[in-house]
Amino acid sequence: MGLAALTGARPAFATSSAGPGITKGDVAILNFLAAAELIETDLWIQYCELAAHNKPYGDALNVLEDELVTYTCDVAHDEQSHELFINAFLSANGFADQPGCISHSSEQHGARGSADRLTNLMKVTVDTS
Repeated sequence: MGLAALTGARPAFATSSAGPGITKGDVAILNFLAAAELIETDLWIQYCELAAHNKPYGDALNVLEDELVTYTCDVAHDEQSHELFINAFLSANGFADQPGCISHSSEQHGARGSADRLTNLMKVTVDTS
């Protein structure tokens, strides 16, 4: 079942009006959304790492709002589930996942070093190549 069938609307870039299905336009939109979720996930995971493993930063967050460290990590997991869901939907319908880009992790105390970073919070960079 394609996105058009879920919403009852005709796909924006449909090549034909015959039956439900995923069009090239649907796939393009989902790939764009998956990429956005991937970047958002990467950022939120770094926020979570800093909040959970850098005590002064975590304490400062909790001054703003009690349990903000927990909230930050919960959002990181939510964003990751969005990314995984979109890519699983594409894969289940015969469209391969898009590989991620590699960047360097934040070097801030509390951030976990990872070769899988798309973003760097301390340098506010995003590699979308």
